[in-house]
Formats: sequence, structure tokens, C-alpha cells
Amino acid sequence: FTKLSFIADFSAKNLFADRANMDESWTGTLATHARGCERSRFAVFSFLCGTWQRDLRPEMKRLGDIPVQIIVGDDVSPISSVRVTPLASKQQQTADLKAAVRDRVEWYRSELSNVQKVDIIQGGKNILPWENALEVVRAVRGFASSLQHREPL
Repeated sequence: FTKLSFIADFSAKNLFADRANMDESWTGTLATHARGCERSRFAVFSFLCGTWQRDLRPEMKRLGDIPVQIIVGDDVSPISSVRVTPLASKQQQTADLKAAVRDRVEWYRSELSNVQKVDIIQGGKNILPWENALEVVRAVRGFASSLQHREPL
């Protein structure tokens, strides 16, 4: 198992909704930046440094009244509290994924005091700006545009 193949396999399984969106640019960038970690098994940097495991709620609370946009993919990852059972029917898997997305959005809403907009990106998993850059840009542009018409904080 080379590190590059590990990165590719991990990314395809856990980060991308559609493996076709994961290209050599993604894996090459990670491999280049991971040089010097020859003795470790690494995945993607956010996982490597444990960012997803850190409790970010204190930082989230400090946002206060700053308007917040939530952008999530419609194909949640296995790190979600709701897991999709591979042996379940296609209909049950779809229901589980929708519940996982809803649960994730509700968790963010409960932790952030000023959620102004929620966008669910179709065909996205965990690396939305990489997987669906155009859709993310459109969502952020729409949110930013809506903020331009508000009174300053």
C-alpha cells in the first residue's frame, strides 16, 4: 500500500461523493505536502491533524451575531452519527442519508446562533469546494449578495 494509493482510496471512500471528481491534482497535492511523514499512515490533512475530532463549538459560539451560511453535501460521510448500512435497501439507504443530512444541519443550527442560509449541494460529500466548486461558488455568492443588502453589524 503506497501512501499515494492510501490517499486515493481514503479520499474516494470518505471524502468524495463521486470518485470521478477526485483527480491527480488532489492526490498529488496531498502527496507533495505530506513529504516528511514517511513513517506515518496518513489520510487527508484535516483527518491527520484531527481537525474533525476537535470540539469547535467554542469557536463557533464566538461568531455571535455574524451571519452564517451552512453548506453541506447530500451524501454525508461515515464520520456522521448516522451510518448507512450497505445491506439496507436502496430506499432505506436514501432515507438514512437524508436523515443524516438533516441531523447535521440541525446540529449546526443548534450550535450557531445566526444561521441565515442553508445550502445542500447535490452530489457532494465532504470536500464540497473541490468536488462541486461551481455549486459552492454559486451558493456563497448568493449568500454574500444577500448580506450586501443588510445593515452593518
